[in-house]
Amino acid sequence: MKKKLFLSPLFILLIVYCLVTPIHSYAESTADGNSASFKNAKQEHHSYKKNRTSKFLEQAEGNIPKAKVNNRRILVKIKEGHEFRPVDFGLTEIQTSNLLREKGLTVVEVSPRDDFYKKLKQLQHNTNIENAEPDYTGELEYIPTDTGFPSQWYLNKIGMPRVWDAEQGSQEVTIAVLDSGVERNHPDLKGRILPGYDFVNNDYNPADDHGHGTHVAGIIAANANTFGIIGMDFNAKILPVKVANEEGDITSQNLIEGIYYAIENGADIINMSLGSYQPSELEEEAILAAHEAGVILVAAAGNDSLGEPSYPASYRGVISVAATGKQDEQAGFSNFGNFIDLSAPGIDIVSTNNRKEYSSGNGTSFSTPIVSGMTALLKSAHPTWNKSEIEWVMEASADSLSGKTWDDTYGYGRINGFTAINKKLPNWSSNVPNEREVAKKIISGVKEKDKIDFPMDIDWYQLNIAEDGVLNGTIEDESSMLDLVVMMTDPKGKLQFIDHGDRGEGEKFRLRLEKGTYYFGIFDYYDHWSTSNYHIQLDSLIEDEDKSIVFEDVRLYKTEIYDLVDRGVIRGYPDSTFRPEQNVSRLQAVQMILLALGVNLENYQAPNPGFADVHPGSYGYKAIAAAADIGFIKGKDNNTFDAKGSLTRAQMAAILVKAFQLEGKSNTSFTDVPKNHWAYEVINNIVANDIARGYSDNTYRPKQPVSRQHFAVFLYNTK
Repeated sequence: MKKKLFLSPLFILLIVYCLVTPIHSYAESTADGNSASFKNAKQEHHSYKKNRTSKFLEQAEGNIPKAKVNNRRILVKIKEGHEFRPVDFGLTEIQTSNLLREKGLTVVEVSPRDDFYKKLKQLQHNTNIENAEPDYTGELEYIPTDTGFPSQWYLNKIGMPRVWDAEQGSQEVTIAVLDSGVERNHPDLKGRILPGYDFVNNDYNPADDHGHGTHVAGIIAANANTFGIIGMDFNAKILPVKVANEEGDITSQNLIEGIYYAIENGADIINMSLGSYQPSELEEEAILAAHEAGVILVAAAGNDSLGEPSYPASYRGVISVAATGKQDEQAGFSNFGNFIDLSAPGIDIVSTNNRKEYSSGNGTSFSTPIVSGMTALLKSAHPTWNKSEIEWVMEASADSLSGKTWDDTYGYGRINGFTAINKKLPNWSSNVPNEREVAKKIISGVKEKDKIDFPMDIDWYQLNIAEDGVLNGTIEDESSMLDLVVMMTDPKGKLQFIDHGDRGEGEKFRLRLEKGTYYFGIFDYYDHWSTSNYHIQLDSLIEDEDKSIVFEDVRLYKTEIYDLVDRGVIRGYPDSTFRPEQNVSRLQAVQMILLALGVNLENYQAPNPGFADVHPGSYGYKAIAAAADIGFIKGKDNNTFDAKGSLTRAQMAAILVKAFQLEGKSNTSFTDVPKNHWAYEVINNIVANDIARGYSDNTYRPKQPVSRQHFAVFLYNTK
């Protein structure tokens, strides 16, 4: 995937991929029935994604160019112990670095004679391949400001002169700058640049033919001398990793290579002043590897004034940086949203350039190295502090610009270097354990309280259930700013996520559980922390003999709905509601039809359907794959399934006809479904089978979304 360097405004890609929060049955994510032992829980926790479909982005769709594929290329991850020969698929293998090959990654190119997405699906279906993703591209857009030498106003703003009295950095700290390269011969960077690598041209000369990377490097590490400018850190080393070409374009392949290279070459910090709106599982794997190696990752939030997550800033374990101006106002171009962690100045930021001179620019690209530089100083001052501790200190010492502990514009506030360098870590020894093996035992019916104390904090609780029954769980959040998620492992090691509420809402759930020992991990979806408590109460109850389910909000169609309940097709939500008037989603419809058909997903081995927004391991994957294999669903024209999207009455008719192999014709006709309508035959068919009827005005309303209660009626009528 090609990203761009984050200047102002920057790279804009439209596609937003997320896992879908479940909205049938118990409404908890279980990786669609796949057992996940706790040894994989950390990785599952890292990659867990919630659907954040934004109306804002939908409104902006017309102004945002679609993502393009880099030279018709595909990134392929081969399963361990398996082989993959591109020639067998009619593909051309592209030369890559040893780093990618060591990770089981291959890059292939699809011939112009072949259908790109058919080849992609073919690879995704192959049993030797773990993952296949397009290598997306984007374009760099840069609006420069003055080319003169303005004062470095931001250094006084964040208190750096007083910081340097206490700490000036260490040569033992290495900051990898993943960017367009660095001009190592700039006089203000003399002695600070380590040997690096150029993944664009595959050589050991990461020269900067664009200028962006040298600008970033100077903000972090320009020398303290008698000329030019001064960087945040006087001693840290810069590891230049060229992942962007002279136009500022970045591919997924190069970014992944750059991250692994930084890890293997001892980087303490990785600065990524770049991004896109297209996430990648393979990029996320590299980010996770860096996190597990103890590397601190800092990335730009983006410069499109959008409230959408950008990547890599929104990957778990990455510090996401927004931009502020000279009066501590939000920079007009800066992105915002739940994923923002910190802010830093990003307007008129003067630094070194690749002409061995100086220039000024705007962007979260230049806010990010300010945070990276402060991270390096804290790492030097406190070598034993880990990533979460360093991030917490910067956030807890930041200047609040909104009067709140955290908000979606500034995160925890604008960084304050002087306060940060003098900040002490609190005593977290009484915090609920972060490891499942030493979880705090909790008693059924007893309310406990604790805090999400620092970034990436996860509190583990252990509950022993003596008899089969029902568990009522309640998580209350006093902070109003956290989006709490529950990660539960059962006695067999099966992992699932419970995530109904949004920010500030807490969680409420009802589960049927067998006797045994269960573990509940509480964490914030965005890795944020709070000084306010949350409260957890788990009530284990013996289930009534009839195991009946009664929905508090069902008033109509009780016969049909409760018949489906008795058949195990419907269970509703954990809060004892069915939400009958809510639109049924495409994924919900698929899941209910499969249950009505008696399809056992545990034993059903379906090939990967190849939808761009559905991946193995994501919630609903097995159901979608089975439905596609059976043949009653297909994707949209853009090669997506759109699991959270609504189902129209016409689409519902088509799916039911295919799923239940219905036959028959009716003499009924509708004024809004002429014979040349694409759904005429299937609508006529379900009317003939007494599954659906039209409205009193002789219309069928084919484009109208189907509610959950009406879909239940249609499904009931297929008996």
